Amino acid sequence: MKPVIGIAAQILKDTTDQFVGQEYIRLNEDYIRAVTKAGGIPMVLADLPAEDLKVLIRYCDGLILSGGWDIDPLLFGENEHPKLGRINRKNDDFFLDALHIAQDRRLPVLGICKGHQLLNVAYGGTLYQDLESQKEGAFRHVQTGERADYSHSVRIEADRWLSDLYPERIDVNSFHHQAIKDLGNGLRSAAQADDGVIEAIEHEKELVFGVQWHPEMLLSRNEDKALALMKKFVQCCAKNKN
Repeated sequence: MKPVIGIAAQILKDTTDQFVGQEYIRLNEDYIRAVTKAGGIPMVLADLPAEDLKVLIRYCDGLILSGGWDIDPLLFGENEHPKLGRINRKNDDFFLDALHIAQDRRLPVLGICKGHQLLNVAYGGTLYQDLESQKEGAFRHVQTGERADYSHSVRIEADRWLSDLYPERIDVNSFHHQAIKDLGNGLRSAAQADDGVIEAIEHEKELVFGVQWHPEMLLSRNEDKALALMKKFVQCCAKNKN
């Protein structure tokens, strides 16, 4: 039986039409398509009381934390930087609840973009709230091209979860201005950009992984290359299930 992959969706507030302030649960269809093509069954997870969320995650074999708005800096002990983007603490707390439930069940977890950053915060790490103004030598990480365009390259580190999938350097897309600063407890870097920004992480002992780029968005450009990462995660979930 295919593994069920829970995908934590975003909580977004409408700011553009007659429903200003209305909250929506949103998940880009790319995630659904990527998990399906990788051999999993996607289950979209919305913000629920923790006890109810436990019921849903009981049916999951793995968890993906999706991309979205900036993370509330109070979660890593800082005040808001002038260039901090939009935040939604409710969304951050929901992601943390889902992660803690998955950890209790020893499920594999994959964080993508914001999800990658939130994993680091959950393990006690910190973030750059704005790369351009806080990290000397950082280049632009918010690309102007289409979502499936490549923006910059990353160096895959040896003996990491990505090193048997890709050569030493690969091209990725990029849609973030926050990034990992100090690594959380038990986490290690798995890939870095040329400016030193940590682009992928893994836990030393747990089945916890993160990437700063969006592999699910790259399927339309190079499906085999983009899908390799998702397939490895889904296969990890299937193996862990057995």
